[in-house]
Amino acid sequence: MLVPQTLSYAAKVGVIIVFLAAYSIPVTFSSVVHVIGSSSAANVTSVTPGAVGVTQAANSVALRDFTDSSTATAYSLSQQLVTSATNVLYALVLVLLIFGWTGGKALVGNSYGGAKEKAHRKKKTGGDSDASPGDEGDSKGGGQ
Repeated sequence: MLVPQTLSYAAKVGVIIVFLAAYSIPVTFSSVVHVIGSSSAANVTSVTPGAVGVTQAANSVALRDFTDSSTATAYSLSQQLVTSATNVLYALVLVLLIFGWTGGKALVGNSYGGAKEKAHRKKKTGGDSDASPGDEGDSKGGGQ
């Protein structure tokens, strides 16, 4: 059970090391731990999707003893961009392998259609309407 988690964490640390080296930022235990900590803190406190901006600011502060702020920001932004693009590509490949082109297209189409319907209901009611029509009352079927 711990093997996949350990491999995943090792890959995450490996990505940090590769990008630090690519930007000529000293790769030390301290610099790597600073990036891990600042990225984790940024993800917890983020108010933007993907913690964009927050991560760059946190990493810039975390790496202030290792490089200048513009290099730290460029490092952080490129790492986040490449990692996000890789994740999207990986997800696309998995959807195609698991569901096939037709099944994947139907899955995405159904999800998109459901999201549009939910947005329409929310706009129509003027509030937060997560419930589907007819979902009033007890969800376990008791209620009366």
